[in-house]
Amino acid sequence: MLQKSRGRSRNEARELLQFFFAAELIGPSKCLWIVSPWLRNIELFDNTTGAFAALFPDTSKRIIRLTDVFRAVLLAGTRLILVLRAPRDDGGVCHALSEIATTLNCLDQLSLVDSPTLHTKGLLGDRAAITGSMNVTYAGVDAHTELLQFITDAELVAKLRLEFSGAYGK
Repeated sequence: MLQKSRGRSRNEARELLQFFFAAELIGPSKCLWIVSPWLRNIELFDNTTGAFAALFPDTSKRIIRLTDVFRAVLLAGTRLILVLRAPRDDGGVCHALSEIATTLNCLDQLSLVDSPTLHTKGLLGDRAAITGSMNVTYAGVDAHTELLQFITDAELVAKLRLEFSGAYGK
């Protein structure tokens, strides 16, 4: 459990996201859920020194953003499901991701789900999940006070997968 605020534990949310996505790239899930009413193409990894080159071998030394991570996830063969509040407030992430999936010829691996009453937040892979109050936005990761839970218990992860599948139809 992580209680993050602007002054305390500021980087822990970003580090938790980095850990979660690094694990996904090292051992890709069959399906990865991103459930966030609001979404932005946030900076996730500082690869300006090449520190994350093993995770992003075809990417230059630069800041790695959320869409770069999603591209790598799709390249790994993972099915990616994004659930967002309708109308979408994603800063163009879904459009960019659709273009990436089209270019990679893996549009069938991408599902975009609109949910007009969405308030739930969660990231869910085959082996782990992050749940709590944080949207995947700059404000959620860097500014607001948020409560996050990192889940690795197989039974709880499976239960959350059933909940997401039932609620969002994929």
